[in-house]
Amino acid sequence: EQAGLPQSALKIVNEIYTLAKRQNNDAQVIKALLYKMIVNDQLSEQGKYENVQLLETEIKEAKEPARSILHSIAGGSYWHYLQLNRWQFYNRTRTPSNVSDDIATWDIAKLHERINSHFKLSINNSSLLQNTNLDQYEAILLKGNARKLRPTLYDLLAHRALDYFRNDERYISKPAYSFSINDAAAFSDVKTFTEHEFNTSDTSSQHYQALTLYQQLLRFHLNDRDKAALIDADIHRLKFVHI
Repeated sequence: EQAGLPQSALKIVNEIYTLAKRQNNDAQVIKALLYKMIVNDQLSEQGKYENVQLLETEIKEAKEPARSILHSIAGGSYWHYLQLNRWQFYNRTRTPSNVSDDIATWDIAKLHERINSHFKLSINNSSLLQNTNLDQYEAILLKGNARKLRPTLYDLLAHRALDYFRNDERYISKPAYSFSINDAAAFSDVKTFTEHEFNTSDTSSQHYQALTLYQQLLRFHLNDRDKAALIDADIHRLKFVHI
């Protein structure tokens, strides 16, 4: 790949992917898939479209917890596509609900619906993810010096989802009942915050979903002996609600 030989790289990646599939090595399957997506982008202008279809197909075949990871990657891929092409979407009228699978034809609402769906599905199986250690996924992780802040797969995927939900650009024009963070409980101590019920008619708001996900994440770590993950998540929560 670095030598500028994407076709040769793709051949090797496909061989690794096939071998990893045969060995049921989820981490290496996902790593090969990520490299395949990189090479597809280099080989064709249609690579970005092929990549999302590649992910959608892989998700259907995958088992947990690999499926949750792939949902997170898919959400991130669609979101990245939106960020690169945002100007096109804001100049596009609402498309019919039965629009094709070609993301180039979608409007911004449909794209956000797909992104939202993937990130929510990535943390849906919370019990399993909370009991899944990250060690078995070393092959697809960027190692840092703060691993204890993301002790489980749930932590990693929840924080990835929060990166999206904290950005509330779902609507070009917001409804009259749109959710806004004006409840004092959002700024309260961690125990009070996790026990509070935030009420709104705008449950599709990304900020509302971010707030409820912070509650779930903090509730998960509330009784930890090591408070590092709890404190880190709570600092992120306070910064979010302050903005």
